[in-house]
Amino acid sequence: MLEGYAEYYSAELAQKVRRGMRESCLKGNAAGIQPILGYTIVNKKYQIVEAEAIIVRKLFDDYVNGSAIKDLVRWLKISGVKTHKGFDFSLGRVSALLRNQRYIGKCKYGGQIYDNVSPQIIDEKIFYKVQERLEENKHKSGRVKASEKYILSGKLVCAACGELMTGDCG
Repeated sequence: MLEGYAEYYSAELAQKVRRGMRESCLKGNAAGIQPILGYTIVNKKYQIVEAEAIIVRKLFDDYVNGSAIKDLVRWLKISGVKTHKGFDFSLGRVSALLRNQRYIGKCKYGGQIYDNVSPQIIDEKIFYKVQERLEENKHKSGRVKASEKYILSGKLVCAACGELMTGDCG
């Protein structure tokens, strides 16, 4: 009997949390999420931190103009820019930052995209150019995986699984 109550309570709580998150997105409220670079949370609303927003704009502009993500990480480290938790930026963090729709005022939750959730830092044209470049460079990481230089590194993709093929010598 207790297990049945616990299961019902868990399902009901999950439904309430989903509804609360959806309502927060519709109202443009921050739903208890740690703010990302460029924003702070004041009275449950996202506010732009202009000093950080300048850094975010520079990252997007540099990436659109041909810089690699590792160059952006190196620049952040040299400049002494840290995450809100005090950590250095990694390749993965910068890549996630460049993919984050919050910078154009959108939020994705439950497969649905909500508009005007946060103030816009990045122009949508620049954001979508960055997305195109990220998609274009998606398969190019194979060039650095192999210890030897292979002509087709980063160019061959498996037709079955979509993963990069790497060279091997014996």
